[in-house]
Parts: sequence; C-alpha cells; structure tokens
Amino acid sequence: MGEVNYREFGVGNHTFRVPASGYFFNNRDCWARVDGFLAKVGVSDFVQQNAGEVLSFHPPRIGLEYAIFDDICSFAAARTTIDIVSPVTGRLLAVNQELIEYPGLMNKSPY
Repeated sequence: MGEVNYREFGVGNHTFRVPASGYFFNNRDCWARVDGFLAKVGVSDFVQQNAGEVLSFHPPRIGLEYAIFDDICSFAAARTTIDIVSPVTGRLLAVNQELIEYPGLMNKSPY
C-alpha cells in the first residue's frame, strides 16, 4: 500500500498525525485504506492518544462479513475501552496478529 505522508496538527499539548491522502474516516475516528478490493482498517491517532496506553486488543473474527458501522472489535487502554466501528462493508480476511501479543504497537503507529 506504499508510504504514507502525514499532516500534523497541534491541539493543546498534543500533536496528532493524519494521513494526507488515501484514508477514509467514519464519524467514530476509524479509518479504512482501500487498495483494489482490499482494505486495512484501524483507529486514528486522535483516538489512540486520548485512550492512553493500549493494554489489550480484542480482535474480530476472521471470515465474518461486517457492514459499515458494525462494531468489529475493541481494545482496552489505560483510560477506556474503545469499540472499533467498521468504516467499510466486507468480509474480514486477516487480523494484525502482532497487536494481540503487543497491543501497545497501536500507540506507536495507529496507521
């Protein structure tokens, strides 16, 4: 899917990165990056920074079909638990297995 260029925005003492192009966001700050018939899905930098340190990731079930705005999975963080709401409709083919073992990776790079 190639290299990502970001724009940075400062709000208070936080700096948020937002992809300059190629990402689609829903009203719950979940994103999709579409490449042909495949899409990667995740949460925005704003969500992960406000949630705090990500402690656990509860992955979606592979093989299921999800519709746009369905709750597909969640993660627990220092300050809250966040439901990830699908920004696209489709069948889930794979999950980032590293996030299950190392959920804090989401804090390093949510995209």
